[in-house]
Amino acid sequence: MNKNVGFYIKKINGSERNVNIFNALNTAVMENHVRDASVFFNDVEHNPVVPRFGMFNASDIWAFTGVLFSVSLENSLMANSIVNKFKLYHIFNSDEDKNLMGLITVSNSIDVITQTEKDSKEYYRLTGKKPLVELSDQSIKHMLESIE
Repeated sequence: MNKNVGFYIKKINGSERNVNIFNALNTAVMENHVRDASVFFNDVEHNPVVPRFGMFNASDIWAFTGVLFSVSLENSLMANSIVNKFKLYHIFNSDEDKNLMGLITVSNSIDVITQTEKDSKEYYRLTGKKPLVELSDQSIKHMLESIE
C-alpha cells in the first residue's frame, strides 16, 4: 500500500492501547504496508516500544497528509478543525469516550470505527448510528483495507 498513516494519541506512554498502536505501526513499516507512519501526541511519557516511525507534537498535524486515526474524542474534535489533506477516522472506545455531546458531534462529522462488538453496540446505542466498520483485526494493513 502506498499511504501515509498517522495516529493521534493523547500521550505517548506505555498503556496497552499505545503499545498495540506502536507495535502495529512498526509492523506496517517493516512489512511495507504503508509509505510512511507517524504518531502525533499532546504529552510525552515513557513508551517501551522502540518506534520505527516519526513521532510529532500535535501542533505539527497541519503538515500531515494521509489517513489519520484518532483515539480520543478531544483529539478527534481538534483534528477535525484543521484544514488539510488528511482523512480523519475516530476509533471509538466505550471505556474511554464518556463525553456524550462530544461523541454526537464527532459522529456527525467524522467516520467512526470500533474494535469490538461491545463498542459497536454501545456506539449505536448512544448515537443511533452504526460505525463505518468494526475491526476485529487491528493490523494497519487490515485497517486500511477496511476503510477503502
